[in-house]
Amino acid sequence: AGTRIDAVVGLMDLVPTILDVLGIEGQGGFDGESLFSLLFSEGKKNFPAVVSEHYRRRQPGEVLSIRTERWRYIYNPKEVIPYCVPPTALYTIAKEELYDHRSDPLETRNVAEAFPEVTRKLREELLRRYPLGEEQRPANMATDAETLERLRSLGYIAE
Repeated sequence: AGTRIDAVVGLMDLVPTILDVLGIEGQGGFDGESLFSLLFSEGKKNFPAVVSEHYRRRQPGEVLSIRTERWRYIYNPKEVIPYCVPPTALYTIAKEELYDHRSDPLETRNVAEAFPEVTRKLREELLRRYPLGEEQRPANMATDAETLERLRSLGYIAE
């Protein structure tokens, strides 16, 4: 009680952690992992926290980011231009952005070009956890025209 563990974690790890704390096994199918071991570890363990950025946007595409203790990497391969909520002026996000939270906690300076190895490693980790593209589509994902049109009409697929 009263202990703070200084580690970057993600919400996707919450359910696996709760199940682990309760001793419930065999509940697979989660993208996250249990953080229960953090309570008993000697040192700090840094779990990369993956966040999927969801924006209202004009064109299809995804903007994804991954955060570590030091870095935040943003991946925007289709150069999506999001709307702000509440509505304000549009702003752009580069194809790749990298921010160093040690020296720039407000994320004002994109240092992706200055740290290409960090950028590459974080991109690989992000895409390992969230693959993009048709070739990465799960085998059980519907692809027939009628189902795709129904999903589009519900707003799950961009026009």
